Amino acid sequence: MSATATAELVAESLPLLLSISQLAEMLQMSVSGIHVQRHRGQEPGALGFMIGRKVYYRFSEIEAFLDQKSVEAAALADRLRAEDF
Repeated sequence: MSATATAELVAESLPLLLSISQLAEMLQMSVSGIHVQRHRGQEPGALGFMIGRKVYYRFSEIEAFLDQKSVEAAALADRLRAEDF
């Protein structure tokens, strides 16, 4: 199976919405840590929205958040290498 086919298979099996416990598991954080971030308006906890009494997160928004953090980390690493830090 090619890498593209594997990625498509994984994408098809992922839910569009994540519960707070699914998000915590995905990010290897505690549920209470996500709650604290949400209360303080910090990402990714603040990306959630309520349906009834439960908080959900769009997988696509979490994925975009993680992609952005990856870009920021790479830029910081490049800057530190350039400074011979």
